[in-house]
Amino acid sequence: MYLIFLIWLSSVFISGWLADKKGYSAFEGVLWAIFIGPFEILVILFIWKDKGSKKCPQCAEMVKKEAKVCRFCGYKYPADLIEDEEWLNFINNADKYKGTITTWKLKCSCKDCDEDGTQRVFCNLNAKIDRPVVLIDSNLVKYYDKINDNDWLMVTGEFDYVGELEGERIVFKPNIIENIGVQ
Repeated sequence: MYLIFLIWLSSVFISGWLADKKGYSAFEGVLWAIFIGPFEILVILFIWKDKGSKKCPQCAEMVKKEAKVCRFCGYKYPADLIEDEEWLNFINNADKYKGTITTWKLKCSCKDCDEDGTQRVFCNLNAKIDRPVVLIDSNLVKYYDKINDNDWLMVTGEFDYVGELEGERIVFKPNIIENIGVQ
């Protein structure tokens, strides 16, 4: 009798741990295990789909796929705009997004100064040619000399407008630029 109880109790803890590893609530795994016991371990292993996790490139711990910051080491993941819909929302609804603060991973293509002497850095979001972004602002001065062509940048800044600088580009006012270097 005690053996059955110990098996049942251990299946509750194992089910909670497995549920957490697959991206579900540990409580959910424990609750199900209370009712169906050791069979819940098999259900979690073979029937429950993995909700998704990713390995942190800095500390190698597994975190949820939706995580923007690693809960173990504080690594900040780049915000990739992968969906065409999101990119088109920024292009087509510029007034709606004006002032929005976001972090993007950009690949620098070139930098120059306009006729007024304003420094500009031309980039592409996620290195995609059809997603051009230009960085322009007085904040850019302190970063400008440290940026080279083909550098990857993590840029936190403010969406400003869609401009016609060498074609239709999103104009971004950077607050923080972290140069990741060439990858």
